[in-house]
Amino acid sequence: MGMIPTFGLARRGLNAFQGQETPTEEIQMPTWGVMMIASTLVVFFVMDFIVEYTFTRLIPTLLMVESPQAILFEPLASEDLDAKLDSKGDVEPELLLVKQQPITSSFKATIKHLRARAGRRSHLRGVGMHFVMSSVFHLQMNFLSVFLPMIFAFPIATILCAPFRLAWTHIVISDPSPLPWYKRMPNVATIKKVIPATAVYALAREAVYFVPSTLAISYGLFESEPTKMTSQQLTVMGLQLTSIVLLAGGLAFLVLIPASVSLTRVQASLLADNEESIVPFDRTFGGRVSEDGVLGTLDAWRTFDWNSRVRLLKAYVKAAAMEIALTTFFTIVLLSQVLLVLGDDRKKIIIGTEGNGKTIHLDF
Repeated sequence: MGMIPTFGLARRGLNAFQGQETPTEEIQMPTWGVMMIASTLVVFFVMDFIVEYTFTRLIPTLLMVESPQAILFEPLASEDLDAKLDSKGDVEPELLLVKQQPITSSFKATIKHLRARAGRRSHLRGVGMHFVMSSVFHLQMNFLSVFLPMIFAFPIATILCAPFRLAWTHIVISDPSPLPWYKRMPNVATIKKVIPATAVYALAREAVYFVPSTLAISYGLFESEPTKMTSQQLTVMGLQLTSIVLLAGGLAFLVLIPASVSLTRVQASLLADNEESIVPFDRTFGGRVSEDGVLGTLDAWRTFDWNSRVRLLKAYVKAAAMEIALTTFFTIVLLSQVLLVLGDDRKKIIIGTEGNGKTIHLDF
Protein backbone atom coordinates (compact mmCIF):
# COMPACT_ATOMS: atom_id res chain seq x y z
CA MET A 1 0.00 0.00 0.00
CA GLY A 2 2.85 2.39 0.80
CA MET A 3 4.09 2.11 -2.83
CA ILE A 4 0.88 3.55 -4.34
CA PRO A 5 1.42 7.21 -3.33
CA THR A 6 5.10 6.92 -4.27
CA PHE A 7 4.21 5.56 -7.71
CA GLY A 8 1.70 8.37 -8.21
CA LEU A 9 4.26 11.04 -7.33
CA ALA A 10 6.83 9.42 -9.63
CA ARG A 11 4.28 9.33 -12.47
CA ARG A 12 3.55 13.04 -11.95
CA GLY A 13 7.27 13.83 -12.11
CA LEU A 14 7.69 11.87 -15.36
CA ASN A 15 4.68 13.56 -16.95
CA ALA A 16 6.00 16.99 -15.96
CA PHE A 17 9.39 16.17 -17.51
CA GLN A 18 7.70 15.11 -20.77
CA GLY A 19 5.43 18.17 -20.77
CA GLN A 20 2.36 15.97 -20.31
CA GLU A 21 1.44 16.93 -16.72
CA THR A 22 -2.28 17.09 -16.19
CA PRO A 23 -3.69 20.48 -15.21
CA THR A 24 -4.02 21.24 -11.53
CA GLU A 25 -7.47 20.52 -10.14
CA GLU A 26 -8.95 22.86 -7.56
CA ILE A 27 -10.96 21.12 -4.85
CA GLN A 28 -12.54 22.10 -1.58
CA MET A 29 -11.09 20.13 1.33
CA PRO A 30 -13.89 17.82 2.58
CA THR A 31 -15.15 18.41 6.10
CA TRP A 32 -14.13 14.95 7.30
CA GLY A 33 -10.61 15.54 5.98
CA VAL A 34 -10.34 18.89 7.76
CA MET A 35 -11.58 17.35 11.03
CA MET A 36 -9.18 14.41 10.76
CA ILE A 37 -6.12 16.56 10.08
CA ALA A 38 -7.12 19.16 12.69
CA SER A 39 -7.58 16.42 15.32
CA THR A 40 -4.16 14.99 14.51
CA LEU A 41 -2.57 18.44 14.86
CA VAL A 42 -4.25 18.97 18.25
CA VAL A 43 -2.99 15.59 19.49
CA PHE A 44 0.50 16.41 18.22
CA PHE A 45 0.61 19.82 19.93
CA VAL A 46 -0.59 18.34 23.23
CA MET A 47 1.89 15.46 23.15
CA ASP A 48 4.74 17.72 22.04
CA PHE A 49 4.04 20.09 24.93
CA ILE A 50 3.96 17.23 27.45
CA VAL A 51 7.28 15.84 26.19
CA GLU A 52 8.90 19.28 26.07
CA TYR A 53 7.65 20.30 29.51
CA THR A 54 8.33 17.04 31.33
CA PHE A 55 11.65 16.03 29.79
CA THR A 56 13.34 19.34 28.96
CA ARG A 57 12.08 21.49 31.86
CA LEU A 58 10.78 19.57 34.87
CA ILE A 59 13.15 16.59 35.09
CA PRO A 60 16.31 18.62 34.28
CA THR A 61 15.32 21.06 37.05
CA LEU A 62 15.15 18.20 39.55
CA LEU A 63 18.46 16.86 38.24
CA MET A 64 20.12 20.25 38.74
CA VAL A 65 19.29 20.37 42.46
CA GLU A 66 19.48 16.71 43.50
CA SER A 67 22.30 15.69 45.81
CA PRO A 68 22.29 11.89 46.26
CA GLN A 69 22.35 11.03 49.94
CA ALA A 70 25.42 9.33 51.39
CA ILE A 71 24.62 6.57 53.87
CA LEU A 72 26.96 5.14 56.51
CA PHE A 73 26.91 1.35 56.76
CA GLU A 74 28.39 -0.54 59.70
CA PRO A 75 29.44 -4.03 58.57
CA LEU A 76 28.86 -7.15 60.66
CA ALA A 77 31.34 -8.11 63.38
CA SER A 78 34.60 -9.25 61.83
CA GLU A 79 36.78 -12.21 62.86
CA ASP A 80 39.71 -10.87 60.87
CA LEU A 81 42.90 -11.22 62.92
CA ASP A 82 44.31 -8.09 61.29
CA ALA A 83 41.34 -5.96 62.30
CA LYS A 84 42.09 -2.78 64.26
CA LEU A 85 41.40 -2.86 68.01
CA ASP A 86 40.19 0.05 70.11
CA SER A 87 41.50 1.00 73.59
CA LYS A 88 39.29 -1.67 75.22
CA GLY A 89 40.58 -4.42 72.99
CA ASP A 90 37.40 -4.64 70.93
CA VAL A 91 37.40 -4.64 67.14
CA GLU A 92 36.86 -1.15 65.75
CA PRO A 93 33.92 -1.03 63.34
CA GLU A 94 34.89 0.02 59.83
CA LEU A 95 32.21 2.40 58.66
CA LEU A 96 31.41 2.27 54.95
CA LEU A 97 30.23 5.43 53.15
CA VAL A 98 27.95 4.52 50.25
CA LYS A 99 26.38 7.06 47.89
CA GLN A 100 22.90 6.22 46.68
CA GLN A 101 22.07 6.19 42.99
CA PRO A 102 20.41 9.50 42.02
CA ILE A 103 16.64 9.42 41.60
CA THR A 104 17.09 11.40 38.39
CA SER A 105 19.51 8.84 36.93
CA SER A 106 16.83 7.91 34.37
CA PHE A 107 13.54 9.29 33.10
CA LYS A 108 11.71 6.13 34.17
CA ALA A 109 13.04 6.26 37.74
CA THR A 110 12.24 9.96 38.03
CA ILE A 111 8.64 9.57 36.81
CA LYS A 112 8.14 6.60 39.13
CA HIS A 113 9.44 8.61 42.10
CA LEU A 114 7.27 11.62 41.25
CA ARG A 115 4.12 9.51 40.95
CA ALA A 116 4.83 7.86 44.30
CA ARG A 117 5.30 11.23 46.01
CA ALA A 118 2.93 13.51 44.10
CA GLY A 119 0.39 11.42 42.19
CA ARG A 120 -0.25 10.41 38.59
CA ARG A 121 -0.18 13.93 37.17
CA SER A 122 3.13 14.79 38.82
CA HIS A 123 4.91 14.85 35.44
CA LEU A 124 3.00 18.11 34.84
CA ARG A 125 3.53 19.64 38.28
CA GLY A 126 3.93 23.39 38.13
CA VAL A 127 2.28 23.61 34.71
CA GLY A 128 -0.19 26.25 35.92
CA MET A 129 2.61 28.53 37.07
CA HIS A 130 4.43 27.81 33.81
CA PHE A 131 1.48 29.15 31.79
CA VAL A 132 1.25 32.22 34.03
CA MET A 133 5.00 32.84 33.72
CA SER A 134 4.91 32.47 29.91
CA SER A 135 1.91 34.79 29.61
CA VAL A 136 3.52 37.46 31.79
CA PHE A 137 6.78 37.21 29.85
CA HIS A 138 5.06 37.69 26.49
CA LEU A 139 2.98 40.60 27.79
CA GLN A 140 6.14 42.28 29.05
CA MET A 141 7.91 41.62 25.75
CA ASN A 142 5.03 43.16 23.79
CA PHE A 143 5.05 46.22 26.03
CA LEU A 144 8.83 46.72 26.19
CA SER A 145 9.39 46.15 22.46
CA VAL A 146 7.30 49.28 21.77
CA PHE A 147 9.96 51.44 23.44
CA LEU A 148 13.11 49.33 23.29
CA PRO A 149 14.95 47.25 20.69
CA MET A 150 14.44 43.52 21.06
CA ILE A 151 18.04 43.07 22.23
CA PHE A 152 17.22 45.10 25.36
CA ALA A 153 13.57 44.09 25.81
CA PHE A 154 14.42 40.37 25.98
CA PRO A 155 16.75 40.38 29.03
CA ILE A 156 14.67 43.00 30.86
CA ALA A 157 11.50 40.92 30.46
CA THR A 158 13.40 37.84 31.67
CA ILE A 159 14.58 39.66 34.81
CA LEU A 160 11.09 41.05 35.50
CA CYS A 161 9.77 37.47 35.40
CA ALA A 162 12.21 36.42 38.16
CA PRO A 163 9.47 36.09 40.86
CA PHE A 164 7.41 33.75 38.66
CA ARG A 165 10.42 31.62 37.67
CA LEU A 166 11.47 31.37 41.33
CA ALA A 167 7.96 30.30 42.38
CA TRP A 168 7.85 27.72 39.56
CA THR A 169 11.16 26.18 40.65
CA HIS A 170 9.99 25.95 44.27
CA ILE A 171 6.73 24.29 43.20
CA VAL A 172 8.61 21.75 41.06
CA ILE A 173 11.29 20.77 43.60
CA SER A 174 9.07 20.64 46.71
CA ASP A 175 6.44 18.20 47.93
CA PRO A 176 2.83 18.88 46.87
CA SER A 177 1.24 21.84 48.64
CA PRO A 178 -2.46 22.74 49.03
CA LEU A 179 -1.62 26.40 48.42
CA PRO A 180 -2.59 27.90 45.01
CA TRP A 181 0.18 29.22 42.79
CA TYR A 182 -0.37 32.88 43.70
CA LYS A 183 0.26 32.10 47.38
CA ARG A 184 3.60 30.52 46.48
CA MET A 185 4.94 33.81 45.14
CA PRO A 186 8.13 34.96 46.97
CA ASN A 187 8.45 38.17 48.95
CA VAL A 188 10.49 41.17 47.82
CA ALA A 189 13.51 40.30 50.01
CA THR A 190 13.72 36.83 48.45
CA ILE A 191 13.30 38.17 44.93
CA LYS A 192 16.26 40.55 45.39
CA LYS A 193 18.52 37.61 46.24
CA VAL A 194 17.83 35.86 42.95
CA ILE A 195 18.15 38.90 40.64
CA PRO A 196 21.96 38.56 40.00
CA ALA A 197 21.66 34.92 38.89
CA THR A 198 18.59 35.79 36.80
CA ALA A 199 20.50 38.60 35.07
CA VAL A 200 23.33 36.20 34.18
CA TYR A 201 20.79 33.72 32.82
CA ALA A 202 19.04 36.46 30.80
CA LEU A 203 22.32 37.54 29.18
CA ALA A 204 23.21 33.91 28.43
CA ARG A 205 19.85 33.35 26.70
CA GLU A 206 20.31 36.51 24.71
CA ALA A 207 23.77 35.41 23.60
CA VAL A 208 22.44 32.06 22.37
CA TYR A 209 19.56 33.65 20.43
CA PHE A 210 20.97 36.92 19.13
CA VAL A 211 24.62 36.15 18.36
CA PRO A 212 23.80 33.39 15.80
CA SER A 213 20.98 35.57 14.39
CA THR A 214 23.38 38.48 13.95
CA LEU A 215 25.85 36.20 12.18
CA ALA A 216 23.08 34.95 9.87
CA ILE A 217 22.13 38.54 9.02
CA SER A 218 25.77 39.38 8.27
CA TYR A 219 25.86 36.38 5.89
CA GLY A 220 22.69 37.67 4.20
CA LEU A 221 20.96 34.31 4.67
CA PHE A 222 17.53 35.85 5.21
CA GLU A 223 17.76 37.51 1.79
CA SER A 224 19.10 34.47 -0.07
CA GLU A 225 17.07 32.59 -2.69
CA PRO A 226 18.46 29.03 -2.98
CA THR A 227 16.50 28.36 -6.20
CA LYS A 228 18.55 31.05 -7.99
CA MET A 229 21.95 30.00 -6.62
CA THR A 230 24.76 28.13 -8.33
CA SER A 231 26.13 24.93 -6.82
CA GLN A 232 29.13 26.85 -5.47
CA GLN A 233 26.88 29.42 -3.79
CA LEU A 234 24.78 26.64 -2.28
CA THR A 235 27.95 25.05 -0.88
CA VAL A 236 28.97 28.35 0.70
CA MET A 237 25.50 28.79 2.17
CA GLY A 238 25.67 25.26 3.60
CA LEU A 239 28.98 26.05 5.30
CA GLN A 240 27.53 29.29 6.67
CA LEU A 241 24.51 27.46 8.10
CA THR A 242 26.82 24.86 9.64
CA SER A 243 28.89 27.57 11.32
CA ILE A 244 25.73 29.16 12.75
CA VAL A 245 24.48 25.84 14.13
CA LEU A 246 27.88 25.07 15.67
CA LEU A 247 28.04 28.55 17.20
CA ALA A 248 24.56 28.23 18.69
CA GLY A 249 25.36 24.77 20.05
CA GLY A 250 28.66 25.93 21.52
CA LEU A 251 27.04 28.91 23.23
CA ALA A 252 24.28 26.70 24.63
CA PHE A 253 26.82 24.20 25.97
CA LEU A 254 29.35 26.68 27.36
CA VAL A 255 27.11 29.58 28.42
CA LEU A 256 23.38 28.81 28.64
CA ILE A 257 23.49 25.45 30.44
CA PRO A 258 25.88 26.68 33.20
CA ALA A 259 23.76 29.83 33.63
CA SER A 260 20.57 27.77 33.82
CA VAL A 261 22.07 25.37 36.36
CA SER A 262 23.38 28.25 38.47
CA LEU A 263 20.01 30.02 38.49
CA THR A 264 18.12 26.85 39.43
CA ARG A 265 20.48 26.01 42.28
CA VAL A 266 20.39 29.59 43.59
CA GLN A 267 16.58 29.38 43.54
CA ALA A 268 16.69 26.02 45.33
CA SER A 269 18.86 27.50 48.09
CA LEU A 270 15.99 29.90 48.86
CA LEU A 271 13.42 27.14 49.45
CA ALA A 272 11.74 27.71 52.81
CA ASP A 273 12.85 25.45 55.67
CA ASN A 274 9.26 24.31 56.28
CA GLU A 275 8.97 22.94 52.72
CA GLU A 276 10.19 19.40 52.06
CA SER A 277 12.03 18.82 48.81
CA ILE A 278 10.71 16.10 46.51
CA VAL A 279 14.27 14.95 45.72
CA PRO A 280 17.11 14.93 48.26
CA PHE A 281 19.50 17.84 48.07
CA ASP A 282 22.00 19.49 50.38
CA ARG A 283 20.41 22.79 51.41
CA THR A 284 23.81 24.14 52.48
CA PHE A 285 25.39 23.16 49.13
CA GLY A 286 28.56 22.06 50.85
CA GLY A 287 28.52 25.02 53.23
CA ARG A 288 28.57 27.55 50.37
CA VAL A 289 25.27 29.24 51.33
CA SER A 290 25.98 32.76 52.61
CA GLU A 291 24.77 34.33 55.85
CA ASP A 292 21.93 35.89 53.86
CA GLY A 293 20.69 32.38 53.11
CA VAL A 294 21.46 32.36 49.39
CA LEU A 295 23.97 30.48 47.25
CA GLY A 296 26.33 32.55 45.09
CA THR A 297 26.02 32.26 41.31
CA LEU A 298 29.58 30.96 40.79
CA ASP A 299 29.34 28.59 43.76
CA ALA A 300 26.09 27.25 42.34
CA TRP A 301 27.94 26.02 39.24
CA ARG A 302 31.09 24.89 41.07
CA THR A 303 29.11 22.69 43.46
CA PHE A 304 27.39 20.96 40.53
CA ASP A 305 29.71 17.95 40.15
CA TRP A 306 30.86 16.41 36.88
CA ASN A 307 28.70 13.31 37.23
CA SER A 308 25.62 15.52 37.45
CA ARG A 309 26.78 17.60 34.49
CA VAL A 310 27.14 14.48 32.35
CA ARG A 311 23.71 13.21 33.45
CA LEU A 312 22.18 16.58 32.56
CA LEU A 313 23.68 16.56 29.06
CA LYS A 314 22.46 12.99 28.53
CA ALA A 315 18.97 14.02 29.67
CA TYR A 316 18.89 16.88 27.15
CA VAL A 317 20.07 14.58 24.35
CA LYS A 318 17.42 11.98 25.20
CA ALA A 319 14.71 14.66 25.35
CA ALA A 320 15.78 16.04 21.96
CA ALA A 321 15.69 12.53 20.47
CA MET A 322 12.17 12.03 21.86
CA GLU A 323 10.96 15.30 20.32
CA ILE A 324 12.54 14.48 16.95
CA ALA A 325 10.95 11.01 16.97
CA LEU A 326 7.55 12.45 17.91
CA THR A 327 7.72 15.13 15.21
CA THR A 328 8.83 12.61 12.57
CA PHE A 329 6.00 10.22 13.48
CA PHE A 330 3.29 12.88 13.28
CA THR A 331 4.74 14.29 10.05
CA ILE A 332 4.38 10.87 8.45
CA VAL A 333 0.84 10.53 9.83
CA LEU A 334 -0.19 13.98 8.54
CA LEU A 335 1.28 13.36 5.07
CA SER A 336 -0.53 10.02 4.94
CA GLN A 337 -3.79 11.71 5.86
CA VAL A 338 -3.30 14.38 3.17
CA LEU A 339 -2.66 11.67 0.57
CA LEU A 340 -5.71 9.78 1.81
CA VAL A 341 -7.90 12.86 1.31
CA LEU A 342 -6.41 13.92 -2.05
CA GLY A 343 -5.34 10.72 -3.69
CA ASP A 344 -2.17 10.71 -5.79
CA ASP A 345 -3.17 13.33 -8.41
CA ARG A 346 -2.06 16.93 -8.26
CA LYS A 347 -4.66 19.20 -6.67
CA LYS A 348 -4.94 22.74 -5.39
CA ILE A 349 -6.76 22.70 -2.05
CA ILE A 350 -8.88 25.72 -1.16
CA ILE A 351 -8.64 26.22 2.61
CA GLY A 352 -10.34 29.62 2.89
CA THR A 353 -10.59 33.16 1.54
CA GLU A 354 -8.79 36.39 2.38
CA GLY A 355 -10.51 39.66 3.27
CA ASN A 356 -10.41 40.79 -0.38
CA GLY A 357 -12.14 37.61 -1.53
CA LYS A 358 -8.97 35.96 -2.88
CA THR A 359 -8.78 32.24 -2.18
CA ILE A 360 -6.13 30.79 0.15
CA HIS A 361 -4.89 27.48 -1.22
CA LEU A 362 -2.22 24.83 -0.88
CA ASP A 363 -0.71 23.25 -4.00
CA PHE A 364 -0.08 19.48 -3.86
